[in-house]
Amino acid sequence: KKSGSCKKLYIAGCLPRYIENITTGSKQEKEYKSVLLNIDGIIDSVKIYGCFAPKIKATHPWLSYVKISEGCNNNCAYCLIPKLRGGLKLRATMDIIKEIEILSKKNVKEIIFVAQDTTLHKDLTRILKKTAKIRNIRWIRIMYAHPKHISKKLISLMANERKILKYIDLPLQHCNDKILKLMNRGYCKSDIERIVNLLREKIPEIVIRTTFIVGFPGETEKDFDELKTFVKSMKFDRVGVFPFSRENGTKAYNMKGQIQEKVKNDRLKKLMRLQERISYVKNKALMGKTLDVIVEKIVDADKTFKKRMTYNFIGRSYRDAPDIDGFVYAYSFNISKIKLGDIVKVRVNGCSTHDLYGVMIDSRRKTG
Repeated sequence: KKSGSCKKLYIAGCLPRYIENITTGSKQEKEYKSVLLNIDGIIDSVKIYGCFAPKIKATHPWLSYVKISEGCNNNCAYCLIPKLRGGLKLRATMDIIKEIEILSKKNVKEIIFVAQDTTLHKDLTRILKKTAKIRNIRWIRIMYAHPKHISKKLISLMANERKILKYIDLPLQHCNDKILKLMNRGYCKSDIERIVNLLREKIPEIVIRTTFIVGFPGETEKDFDELKTFVKSMKFDRVGVFPFSRENGTKAYNMKGQIQEKVKNDRLKKLMRLQERISYVKNKALMGKTLDVIVEKIVDADKTFKKRMTYNFIGRSYRDAPDIDGFVYAYSFNISKIKLGDIVKVRVNGCSTHDLYGVMIDSRRKTG
């Protein structure tokens, strides 16, 4: 903003509500006062907005996030969302579908369903079925699915509907029964194993992304070792690891057994190193496979020649959610006929820990 590249600065989401709840006279209040002095306003985005509400689309033209609910009833011990956003409020099914129909007419191909807990929407399977019938929508992705609310009906639909990507974001947070109970997650280790095994049985090509919290109050070295063993044995495709953040106003804030920051960060590094080895093996197993890839950037091949592989476009496969997963770097011998947002076929011939490399094998552009 000081340089002039940002003309107006607004804040939205949880932050305005969080600032409202800060204790008067606290150190945090002083810190956030400086934030408020440097912004031009607050946007109240913590609401259910209908399909005709004016929105600024901040993503690529070919993809869109669609929120299906607001708030949360899960009351996890580490989370402020129920206090900041309130209890669960479901968005009307037909309003959701109408928004997607409008988006499809603007050439959106990938719909990403989001909420604090997408699987708690009572009409989720109906929403997915109706979305799949919209002609221009090619990919449907489900994020923020709560393990406690994954149903056999949802798994069956994912297995049988070709437009629903064989990908699910399933935040587990931990595997130790004691820690899961303290977190108030509502499930135990055996429940996780049952759900993951069922997903893999019914959808063999499923990509499971998950997240874990390390350093939660009361987590011993033995508990952390159990988590490492669990990650090693379950071999998830994508894993994010976060150190426990002590948020005032949550149940976990005053729990006994708070862990030192250094210990949290050491555990995070150890778990991520383990997952990186798993990710590389998973990617290596894709060598020779052909994947559909949505084109997101076209580059000059001459500038990539000295890097790992020569490529002239970058995209994502069904295995990659935007911003949080990897990319597919590929080469096309017919690059002039490719447009951003096209879905093309790429044969994988190289990999790194997080990304894939390949060659486009179908010169015909898919526009449907």
